This record gives sequence, C-alpha cells and structure tokens, in this order.
Amino acid sequence: MVVVAGSSVPNSVVSALIAAVVAFAVAVFGQVAITSRERASRRYERRRAALLDVQDSALELRQHLREYGELVRAHPGQPNLATSNAEHRFDAARSRLAVALSRVEDQRSVAAVVAWREAASVSFISELDVSASQEQARWDELNGAIGRALQSKSGTGPD
Repeated sequence: MVVVAGSSVPNSVVSALIAAVVAFAVAVFGQVAITSRERASRRYERRRAALLDVQDSALELRQHLREYGELVRAHPGQPNLATSNAEHRFDAARSRLAVALSRVEDQRSVAAVVAWREAASVSFISELDVSASQEQARWDELNGAIGRALQSKSGTGPD
C-alpha cells in the first residue's frame, strides 16, 4: 500500500490514476501534433494554389500580350476596335497576374515573374528590339522557379 497525504490508497488506485494521467497526456500531445500537421498542410496547399494561379495568369498574359502586340504592329498609330479590345484583355490579364502575384510567398518566383513580365512587354509590344529568345529565356526561368517552389516541401522554394 502507498500512503498519500496521510491516508492509505491501494496500489491499484494509484496505478489507475497514473495510467489516466499518461493517457490524457498522450491524447493532448497527439492532438497538438495532428493540429500542427493539418495547419502545415493547409499552408502548403495555399502556397501551392497561389503558385499555380500565378503560372496560369502569366500564361494568359503572355497570350494577350502576343495578340495585342501583333495588332499594334499591324496597325501602328491607327486606333481601331480590335486593338482596343485586345488592349482591354491585355490590361485585365496584367491585373490578374498582379493580384495573383501578391499571394506568392516565394521571392524567387516573384522575381522571375517580374523579370519575365518586363521582357515580355518589351518583346511583344515595344518597338525596341528584344529578341524572342530573351523573352523565352525569362519564361523558362519563371516556370523553373515556380516548378522548384511547387516541388519543395514548404511550397516556397528549395528546402
């Protein structure tokens, strides 16, 4: 028998009490671990969705840049409905990319998107001579950076 605070308590009661305390502690620590894992999973999915959204938005912008640039070069200085509509689609795509980019945590991906966007704007629209290979190289860098971030465990680049 064990004496607890001046009274005698059978060993079976003490053993049951210890088992209950241990079971409670295991349950609490288990729940904390599950909650932490779920939180990390939700954060990863949020980061992954943001990266995929940026990639899709960049592709859409690329298509509208090409369309708008072709119309501007085909009709220089001549406003027309087709060019105006293409400009609106280009502006909307550029805005969608900016919004999507604001959700991305991986700074390498953000930098790659910004570099591509600048090169693409010059390559597709400007009269300046920026080769298509430069735009393509930036496009490949953008997709590589996003791909690396998507493949990382954290969703924010190489682990």
